[in-house]
Amino acid sequence: MNEITELTIYEDLCIGCGNCVVICPVSTKDSDDAKYGKGPSEEVTITMVINGKANIINLDKCTLCGMCEDACPTDAIFVPEKKKKKEA
Repeated sequence: MNEITELTIYEDLCIGCGNCVVICPVSTKDSDDAKYGKGPSEEVTITMVINGKANIINLDKCTLCGMCEDACPTDAIFVPEKKKKKEA
């Protein structure tokens, strides 16, 4: 089995709730819409719900903080433990 080294979304487990989109600190940091409850714009979001499933939109902007993984009610998102940033 290959080691997973980046943010991964298992579409078969995803229910499209959008928790990952809302909780993402990159989206809320960079988007005025997100700050005021209107949701993130596609330019700054890491994930976006499209056709009822979460999709990775901007993997290169992901900080691998793991907040989306923690917010997912069905464990459809995986962030490798060794990549998660640790708070000092």
